[in-house]
Amino acid sequence: MIVLLGSRGAGKTAVAREVARALSCEAVELDAAIEAAAGKSITRIFQEDGEPRFRDLEERALADALARPGAAVISPGGGIVVREKNRELIAKASALVVYLAAKSETLAARVERDRSAGHDRPALVPGGALAEARALLLAREAHFRALASLTV
Repeated sequence: MIVLLGSRGAGKTAVAREVARALSCEAVELDAAIEAAAGKSITRIFQEDGEPRFRDLEERALADALARPGAAVISPGGGIVVREKNRELIAKASALVVYLAAKSETLAARVERDRSAGHDRPALVPGGALAEARALLLAREAHFRALASLTV
């Protein structure tokens, strides 16, 4: 089991697909699992149900993914480390935890590119992509590093 951590725009989903392909195992993208469970997009979950409901769904999806038998590469959202319960689940899992580190400017550019391509996620911090990347990295990076077995 491999768990990829990092901010929005770090490349977790793309890396998960490639690593899973190389290892002939499944890539588990938690946002997709959350959307399937909720029957609506992440953006709609935030708009209609709020962030606390999203975080509840995220916690359940993480627990389910970590409990899967066999090898998998798990790609959670960047906010997975916000909840202590999620950090505990990841820390106790028999998994290689990899932090995909990137500079705020790189993260912001990737998020903007994704938005231009129609892959929108709710803004978590006002002020645009760079302000969000800086704020979220500041708030979460210590958790990413503390959980990671390897930083790339």
